[in-house]
Amino acid sequence: MQNNMQTIFFLVALFMAGTVVGQQHDYELNVQGAELFIQAGADVYVWGDVHIEENATGGKLENNGFIEVQGNWYSVDDNYQQSGTGTVRFENNDVNVTESQFISGDNAVRGGQSQIGVNDGSFYNLELANTQGLVYLNGAGSNTDVRSTINFSPNGSGNSPVNRLRTDATDQVNGAAYQATFGMMSNTPGLGNFLNNTITANGNTSAVDNGYIQGKLRRAIFPVGGDYGFPIGLEPNTSTAAARGVQYANMEHGFNGYDVITGYFEQGSPNVIVGTPEECNVIIDCFSGADHGEWEFTSLSSGPYSYKMTIWPQDFTSCPNSDFFITKDDAITGNLGDCGPSPVGLSRGGFQGFSSFSFASGTTPLAVELVELKAQPILNRYINVSWTTISEIENDRFEVQRSLDGTNFSTINMVAGAGTSNDAANYSIDDYAVLPEKLYYYRLRIVDFDGSFEFSNVVTAQLESRDYSITISPNPVKGNSILNIGSVESGKVEITIADVLGRVVSSKIVEVAPGINEIEMQTSGLSSAPYFIYVTNENEIRRVTKFIKH
Repeated sequence: MQNNMQTIFFLVALFMAGTVVGQQHDYELNVQGAELFIQAGADVYVWGDVHIEENATGGKLENNGFIEVQGNWYSVDDNYQQSGTGTVRFENNDVNVTESQFISGDNAVRGGQSQIGVNDGSFYNLELANTQGLVYLNGAGSNTDVRSTINFSPNGSGNSPVNRLRTDATDQVNGAAYQATFGMMSNTPGLGNFLNNTITANGNTSAVDNGYIQGKLRRAIFPVGGDYGFPIGLEPNTSTAAARGVQYANMEHGFNGYDVITGYFEQGSPNVIVGTPEECNVIIDCFSGADHGEWEFTSLSSGPYSYKMTIWPQDFTSCPNSDFFITKDDAITGNLGDCGPSPVGLSRGGFQGFSSFSFASGTTPLAVELVELKAQPILNRYINVSWTTISEIENDRFEVQRSLDGTNFSTINMVAGAGTSNDAANYSIDDYAVLPEKLYYYRLRIVDFDGSFEFSNVVTAQLESRDYSITISPNPVKGNSILNIGSVESGKVEITIADVLGRVVSSKIVEVAPGINEIEMQTSGLSSAPYFIYVTNENEIRRVTKFIKH
């Protein structure tokens, strides 16, 4: 169907009667330099292919209704613009029933989230109902984004197979080899935008996997954070020597400056940590990369933003161990001590930046089983370092070490160990040689009677400024709240509440006295959202804290 008119209106549903069993790509919807408008409530059925091409006047599709395509989708040029809040479904129940369907061209947001609706050829809702269970992106640069949802089984279970979306014309051994990328440009957290996916959190589904992105997936990230699932993987197969199927990973972000994050899965990556690494109170002796693989994540933007990673590996040869942890870039990073009894559903926080993620484990117990190491400020005057052991073998002493950069440590105190004991023991020291507003790193050097030693995990603590400090309670807030301002002198402070975009919600000036000042904040009328409170004193020293309004 070809038309060079500037506007085409579909006011009623278009139907083609009958059933054609064979292949059919001659019936076409061809928008060549035209502006095609499909109004809300209108249905358009195409038994062949859809071609969107530009000429001197460009090409445009505004879809506010429904389009069912039984062939393939071609968009030729970057200047082609797609808009509207309608749905495009790929379903070949009448013709081309023995074929997979593909999407060709750059149906993407060409840029970050700021380009949505500006430099944008993306779909709004995309539905996959191919009879072969597969819709793929065809050719290098065939990037496809959606702005709302992707539905892997729009007809419901039993009426059509659950589809995969593959980001290449053929299966690839590793995710890096896939030539195209699928993007979820809605920055809503969770998997609510991935309808009828097959993700499970407690088992191996690779023999029946569909409902995920085979290849590369990018996701838009909300600036105030949230949980973002990446249903990614390779060709499903029951053999662990072959490709792996879905390899689900989840990132839990707080306040961040990311725009989009791209992920894929690489099998056969070695993931070996040199030396004799120790973590989870065991010596690490098993690395999953060679027999399983690694998750690869990248982002164009960076910054000191911390997040937590959770993984659900499938089709892996498990180490016969009970202490697992997530590795990053072939190293032990993140929150030390975040370990678990299984790699399925394994979490670890404190990660920054992106690279390769996998998991490792160990069996040989350390001489000292350390269950907790803490560092915390006391009365904003000193830092208390405490730790607990539940067993010790030939342990001579603990050397408490401190650092200002997390790399170069020096011993500040020594505490005698319990020798050999299976009883729980608590230890503690107070560090008064600390200054306000400096972040201190602490670790233990655990020394045996024979002189051998090992290091604990690292913890941090910091004293607040002795000028003044602020906290808000309760947090999250349901009604009004109390702002606690700790001050060393009398004076005036300005209190400002702003939303995450920096827009001022309220502002007032109050008098504070030495000690803790409780200021009632009128927050009951605020909408549910994150907010920031800024407090500035007469010396132009500003403090900020964040709260969530429910």
